[in-house]
Amino acid sequence: MAKIFIGIPSIRQDKDFIESMQKFLPELAKIHTIECVEVRNRPVDEARNMIVDFFLERDYDYLLFLDDDHSEHTIEMVETLLKPNEYVCAMKCYAKNFPYFCTLADYQEHDSEYGRYQSKELKGGYHYCDLVGFGMTLIKRETFKFLNKPYFVCINDTREDNYFCDNLHFKGI
Repeated sequence: MAKIFIGIPSIRQDKDFIESMQKFLPELAKIHTIECVEVRNRPVDEARNMIVDFFLERDYDYLLFLDDDHSEHTIEMVETLLKPNEYVCAMKCYAKNFPYFCTLADYQEHDSEYGRYQSKELKGGYHYCDLVGFGMTLIKRETFKFLNKPYFVCINDTREDNYFCDNLHFKGI
């Protein structure tokens, strides 16, 4: 049994997401110790930083980010994220806007059409990568000892998940 703090930076929260959470959270609580917090009406980087602060104030082993634009969450997904015991582990998902690229990516020295990362098109299984999107992402508590506040920042067109993963990449994680 894991101790999992669930954070939801809520931007839009559609009907499918709410219905998914009503099923998912009680089922997850049967297996793991969980607490869930939702931060609404804040910029996504600010909401994520608030969630990390709440997480670090409590005694949980993992922080599970769930974004409200991804509505399919299952116990099997959480178990899959826990299995490799990495600092950060995420489910494969796709960007919500065109060109709908895979949000698992590798760092590259030169900017491409989509920035410093090249999307990975992956089949099943576990894969190391330098960037994960935060549709469903599990982070071990120890990860935050390598980072300074703020953990998430949106700068110009750089998304907060890029900022977080950049910092981990430059720390050798």
